[in-house]
Amino acid sequence: MRFEAGSRFLAALRYSHTAWYRVDVHAADDSLLFGDLPFTDGSVTADRGSECRYTLSLTVPQREWMPYEVSDLLAPFGNRLAVYTGIRYPDGSVASVPVGLYRIEDAGGDVDAGPVAVTGKGLEAALVDDKFTAPRSVPNGATLVSTVSDLITETLPGAAVTSLVPGSPMIATATWDADGDRWAAVKELAASVGCEVYADAVGAFVIAPVPDIDTAPVVWDVEAGEGGVLVKADWG
Repeated sequence: MRFEAGSRFLAALRYSHTAWYRVDVHAADDSLLFGDLPFTDGSVTADRGSECRYTLSLTVPQREWMPYEVSDLLAPFGNRLAVYTGIRYPDGSVASVPVGLYRIEDAGGDVDAGPVAVTGKGLEAALVDDKFTAPRSVPNGATLVSTVSDLITETLPGAAVTSLVPGSPMIATATWDADGDRWAAVKELAASVGCEVYADAVGAFVIAPVPDIDTAPVVWDVEAGEGGVLVKADWG
């Protein structure tokens, strides 16, 4: 299933509309285990300064979803939640966009009555947990993209890694001790050449130049008047 936000979607956001949400449960290999998980409440937080760019909290009402075994769908042992949001148009069609792929971190609550409170983190969490088991070095002149890709796929063999960096920037020699932080190493290498790395809204890792707010393309206009989204402005 492909999810896109076209011009119709962006235009509809400016007016009263019917919201649409969906949460699917996937295995670590991305195979679908359960589609359209029932939930009554939830929130997604996107924070560019956090270790995990996306985090999730979700409330599942039925206590039957409480995990007791490692094989239960919401057990925090590798399964992931793919979250989508969108708009249902008057003709019944839906346009939606992904808002994160989350490793289940915790699921718990009242075992007799529920609900089940679920928390999730973006896939960066796997690299945070996967410390180096031996000293690790990067030779002088290694390229950023190949080195970062290796560090990611050693932990997540099936991970998609996309580079938006022009050319193949080389990095300087770097060394980390045993038990060193793998994700910190990835970020350190990227920062050394003015780049950043993050897991995006579909769980793919992106290597990109740090954006310059003075030259970055505009993705949303906050406008007043008809068709605008500005509710209140205060320059006091």
